[in-house]
Amino acid sequence: AMEVPAIKAIIDKMEAEMAGNGRILVRPSGTEPLLRVMAEAPTTEEVDYYVDTIAEVVKAEIGI
Repeated sequence: AMEVPAIKAIIDKMEAEMAGNGRILVRPSGTEPLLRVMAEAPTTEEVDYYVDTIAEVVKAEIGI
């Protein structure tokens, strides 16, 4: 997934928006055919925004 330019671009964009106030982790599941999208941010709303935004791009690009 990280080789897909659109996915790398949205992760980079979200990390830039965080401006050092959180982190994002996107990795393949070790036990299921899916990609895990995790974020830490100051508020639950921000976490939801970052995760949902990245997940939409992942779904559009690779269908997971």
